[in-house]
Amino acid sequence: MQPDLTEHEQFLMMLKNETLVEYYRRACGPTFFYLILGAGVAACILTFVVVRYGKGPTVGPALVLTTPAAFYLGLWCMAESFVIVGRICEQSGVTPELSVLVGSIGHAMAPLLVGALVSIPAFLTAVIGAIVRALSAQPQAI
Repeated sequence: MQPDLTEHEQFLMMLKNETLVEYYRRACGPTFFYLILGAGVAACILTFVVVRYGKGPTVGPALVLTTPAAFYLGLWCMAESFVIVGRICEQSGVTPELSVLVGSIGHAMAPLLVGALVSIPAFLTAVIGAIVRALSAQPQAI
């Protein structure tokens, strides 16, 4: 028979069997994880629409607004996670172990990484679209 595992040992066993996507989903929380993914998809679609159909001087500001949406959402979630980690450490009244503190910081950084990874297609769409627009633009007479 296997002896009863402590809560910490059970948590470590769960981490060993967890995929990277499951870890990021748990680190972000299901709400923020799906919100970040949705923001990435929406940013990519809006960036494509702006690049393809946008006209005039509003194209640049529209790209600046739509392209990094998922990244900013990940940044916001990371900041919120750091606040939660700080409050837990403050309210616990004990000095946290270094391994727990480092794990918490890594856990709090995960949403930023998810937001950055999900933003890559929107950034590529904006860059490639801007290059294609610049190359296909009609030369203007001076």
